Amino acid sequence: FLALVTAVALLLGSAFGWLRVVALHLLAVTLLVMLINIPIAFFYEAFPEELTFRGYLFRNLNTRYPRWLALILQVFLFVLAPIAVTGFMVAAGLGTWDLITVQYIVNLIAFGTVLQLLRIVSNNLWINIGFHLAWLEMVRYVVVPSEYAIVEIEYVSIWGNYMVTIGSVIIGIIVLFIWSLRGRHRVDWSRIEPD
Repeated sequence: FLALVTAVALLLGSAFGWLRVVALHLLAVTLLVMLINIPIAFFYEAFPEELTFRGYLFRNLNTRYPRWLALILQVFLFVLAPIAVTGFMVAAGLGTWDLITVQYIVNLIAFGTVLQLLRIVSNNLWINIGFHLAWLEMVRYVVVPSEYAIVEIEYVSIWGNYMVTIGSVIIGIIVLFIWSLRGRHRVDWSRIEPD
């Protein structure tokens, strides 16, 4: 799924002239770094965030509120978490507000939404963990403007960066939302799960 939405984002970004694919590499050093990063990203980011936000929080929110509202509230809490952590760090004199930008907030909203839609459509938290982990590797090592990337790209405009990082996720949101409205996998957005 991630490969599909990333490919669409790259094609659209290229078609609009916002980015260009420079080269494809299969470098041993990149693969080694990815192998080292995967367990770190799994235990530090993907697993705890998915268990907390798309697992525990969403499940509890959905026992009180309809799915559509539980989704919105979960995304709100997902965005609020790094803002609160940054606030504590600033208060302790260990950080600054520089990390919290409009692009970062938009990225969190889109990412939290696509992950929650994956959870709702698949009803499987492991898909979320896998997607989260794959997305982290993709934006760090696979599709980046670096000679060490697997897909080396060049951003011709800032919109190229947005297309890869946020656009691919928004394409995923559209696909998953349409999927949720179709056939036997149709999602009942007004459903409240029993306790």
